[in-house]
Amino acid sequence: MKLKLVALPALLAVLAGCEQPGFSGMRPAANNRVGVPALSLVQEAVRSLAPTFSGKRIPLLENQLCALAQGQITAAQNAAQLAKLGVDASRLPRRSTDALALLVNGDRAGQLTACAAAQADAAFLLPNPAELMRTVSVAPADAKTDAKADAKAKPAEARREIDQQAVNQMLSVKLSQGRANAEVFAVIASRLSALPGLTEADYRARAQALFGELAPAYLARQQQLRPASGTHFQLDQLDANQLAFRTDTGFRYQLSSSDGLSLRNYGQLWYGKGILLGANYRLQVDNLLQVGQVDDVR
Repeated sequence: MKLKLVALPALLAVLAGCEQPGFSGMRPAANNRVGVPALSLVQEAVRSLAPTFSGKRIPLLENQLCALAQGQITAAQNAAQLAKLGVDASRLPRRSTDALALLVNGDRAGQLTACAAAQADAAFLLPNPAELMRTVSVAPADAKTDAKADAKAKPAEARREIDQQAVNQMLSVKLSQGRANAEVFAVIASRLSALPGLTEADYRARAQALFGELAPAYLARQQQLRPASGTHFQLDQLDANQLAFRTDTGFRYQLSSSDGLSLRNYGQLWYGKGILLGANYRLQVDNLLQVGQVDDVR
């Protein structure tokens, strides 16, 4: 009996220390961190910075914004270009989350960030195959060559074919965008991975801020990474759901609507599947499930 009396207080103390649902409430664990790949978070954070104009992606205005940000056109030239599009620059809002404001408010840092984000985002957008075709005229298959027949010759037939020059230009831009993304996203991921224990929202905000700081470097690097004029491209697939090509300089580029972007450099995964420049950067995200504290359970 004496043994039982001694053990009872100890048992009650143990039970008092157990936080069971319905009695003392639910509280988050002291270390509620989960390791996640940095790539997807950084990619989503940067893509959300891509400019929209009245809620839409408009490549013509994106190009104009980039030209303005990089000093390629003056404010007067910008206003004149907008006027040609039927837009009165003086009536555009100067303070707005819409990218139209960046065309007139002189916020160069914001312009550079939006321009770089537009380029980074474009790496994940599949091209429209129809825009890479051209119409050519071909003689009818039964055309005759003698002069008498020429007078009654059938009119030339129109045929659609791939515009190889346009395709090579597009592939060159896509490759430079993909490589720039790999390098700049790796810098961002490396810095974020050195800060364990932030929430997902905090990591996202920091990724966006870092990309804003690196925007000028991103744009400069993308131009440096444009393939040399003699680079040979081998187009493997181009349709509404996938773009795949190779170069004679060791790069293999694949973009699909289901799996996103995959870039390899001489066989080494350079971008995709959580990998950046061959490395797997991870973030220790705190409170990933946003577990709340329940003080009273009735």
